[in-house]
Amino acid sequence: MLFRKSNELTMKAAIEQLLETYKLSDQFIVEKIKINWLELVGKVIANRTDEINIRQQKLYLKVSSASLRQELIMMKSTLIENVNTYAGKKLINEIVLL
Repeated sequence: MLFRKSNELTMKAAIEQLLETYKLSDQFIVEKIKINWLELVGKVIANRTDEINIRQQKLYLKVSSASLRQELIMMKSTLIENVNTYAGKKLINEIVLL
């Protein structure tokens, strides 16, 4: 059995420390959300979402369908909760539909 020295880190811990040091952890989470958008919202919404951006705790969505825009307006709070749960922290508090 190998023993770890006290100053050694796991790869995961080292990457997390690197992201925190350079203040990139939030941007990393944003990119992860963009990549996994289909998983978060489902195929119907993901296929009609043209752009996803997060700035200053606001999720900006550009959608191609007026009916989808209305549906997203009605489910804003659920979508905010799902994104924040996926991020593991309160990343957004508002959704802006473009």
